[in-house]
Amino acid sequence: MITLKLKAGLGNQMFQYAYARALAIKNKTGLFIDTSWYSNISTKDTSRVFLLDKFNINATVLDTTSKSESVSTSASYMQRPLPKLWHKLMRKLFSKSDYIYYYKLANLQDGSIVEGYWNTDKYFRNFKDVISKELTLKSPLSPAGLSKKSWIDDQISQGKYLILIHVRRGDYATNPHANKFHGLIDSKYYKQAVQRIASEYTYINRSNTTFVISTDDESWTKENVEGWINMNGFQTFWISDSQIPDYEEIHLMSLCHHYIIANSTFSWWPAWLSSTAKDKGLKKIVVAPRKWVSNPKIDTRDVVPEEWIRI
Repeated sequence: MITLKLKAGLGNQMFQYAYARALAIKNKTGLFIDTSWYSNISTKDTSRVFLLDKFNINATVLDTTSKSESVSTSASYMQRPLPKLWHKLMRKLFSKSDYIYYYKLANLQDGSIVEGYWNTDKYFRNFKDVISKELTLKSPLSPAGLSKKSWIDDQISQGKYLILIHVRRGDYATNPHANKFHGLIDSKYYKQAVQRIASEYTYINRSNTTFVISTDDESWTKENVEGWINMNGFQTFWISDSQIPDYEEIHLMSLCHHYIIANSTFSWWPAWLSSTAKDKGLKKIVVAPRKWVSNPKIDTRDVVPEEWIRI
């Protein structure tokens, strides 16, 4: 059995699930998910909720409200207090990164208890068909979500190309810890990304392409991104809606053809999951920021798949 100690927001939950699920598949065993982190979130962390249960995951979610919430860890080296502290110290001293692939972490054995982020698909891309199927929504869309999907379906049926633009600010702007670590992507990146796609892919033009916008900062995005896109003759459509939960928004985002993502797992996953371009016989275009985190000493070379474009 693989036990995953889950934490953080939905995009990171999906990374953690994919990593642990790949381990379970390779070991031909099951997966437990321990959600106790969500009942005791640190004040320095952004408040989050467990949302993986909205998807068709293949795992047993532990009942963390009872006294039996924890799994026996007698055989788990990493769960003992001193080794955990030593592990954190080693990561700091030797600059281990959540954004690069480690062979040993990809080949842990049955019985492992894992806790981390593993923000690279190199851990699980060999199981993409399985993981993509399991990260589909369990329940039908809400009325608001269904309305957005109907618009997307209608545009695609008319032969339109949909390019998702995700602007992530939110806690990156308001939470000092998140701001210090992640930083903010400026409008220059989005303008360069639009120009790159428009210049390199000649079948995309103003008459057949709509930029679909997802953001947690409507006013900044309208002023700094949407206005510029409209001035250059492209249509825009807002997919973000206060009535649409995050897990539905990720699904709706994944229905687009091409992507301009932020330094955020929330847009990384729709881009990775999307098969709309492939279904149309096209190569999926994904543009991602070269600067994924603020600290230039943190190695992020594996966070973006090699076939994506970084600018």
